[in-house]
Amino acid sequence: MFGRIRQGGRAWQGVPFAALVLSAVSLLTGVGGCGSTEKSTPEPSAGACVPGRSIACTGSDGCAGRQICRKDGAAYDVCVCAGDETFASAGPSSGLLGATCSDARQCRKGFSCLPPTSDLIGGEGPSAGLCVLDCQADSSVCEKADPDTTCVVLADNGTDDTSDDTALCLPKCTLGDPAANDDKCRGRIDLVCSEQTAGTGLGYCRPACRSDLDCGTRVCDLRTGLCADTAPAGDPIGSACNPAEPTCSGGCVDHGSDWAECSGVCRLNTPGCGQASSSGPPYDFWCFLDPSNRGGEGDLGYCTHTCDCNDDCGRADAVCEPRKSLTPDTGRKGICASKMFASGGARPNLPCP
Repeated sequence: MFGRIRQGGRAWQGVPFAALVLSAVSLLTGVGGCGSTEKSTPEPSAGACVPGRSIACTGSDGCAGRQICRKDGAAYDVCVCAGDETFASAGPSSGLLGATCSDARQCRKGFSCLPPTSDLIGGEGPSAGLCVLDCQADSSVCEKADPDTTCVVLADNGTDDTSDDTALCLPKCTLGDPAANDDKCRGRIDLVCSEQTAGTGLGYCRPACRSDLDCGTRVCDLRTGLCADTAPAGDPIGSACNPAEPTCSGGCVDHGSDWAECSGVCRLNTPGCGQASSSGPPYDFWCFLDPSNRGGEGDLGYCTHTCDCNDDCGRADAVCEPRKSLTPDTGRKGICASKMFASGGARPNLPCP
């Protein structure tokens, strides 16, 4: 589930994504076509098949299709029914779960489109839209529709009864830089890989808008990574915060040792953080904090305040720590951090002239 997590020693406290309200009933519009499939011919053994082999498959509405065993023999690829051939095989316009969309016609048969104008997720929607499939009643529909997806509970609605859960199929992913032909998070710049269980490196793709430009007439909510009608009020990135009672416009990252900072969800090692990439460098913020300590391209990160000298940080308990490796990308000399290391030693810093 999304929400307050602790990974790699850092805790994030903002508006719990798990608690955001999503109407599963509304998402069922257009679901029930050929995207969710059952194989009419059994695989040679569980979880394995002959690379290149093609077998027949049948969609939930009875459409005839075919699916081909992947090159590694690990599993069959998605079922392709008549009409699905018009989609790209991978990427943001593939029509697969997690792909971009503005309406259901841009998604494979059987999938719905959650558009950026949607208010179904706590009044917010994913930038550039999201092809989705409801899996509340049966989590196995995800693997049947696409073996590279998983059922993620977005909200339990405050009860122990799973029948009222809100759950959607989202692409699986692995932390770290993707391989050349990896369709990690559909190659989207506004989806990030979030580790599901700390230490495993395995996760799922979740929305992470970069700035208001991603959201059209709406604004980017850095608490959730979704598009909203109004910007959340609160303290900006880099401000001091209390993890127990955060007052941030985004979320509060707790580093421990009495050091916490207002932040926002973002795509690791990119500007994001509410800034348009065309606005700099120099950038005032950078997606630098890695909640997994093993992240790479396309993974979830948290924003931090950049600086050229100590006074830029605007906090009596902060200094500008030199980060020469970031300067070519950020146009800044360092990042704001606590004056003292957790061990008690003084942190290197950049005094202002």
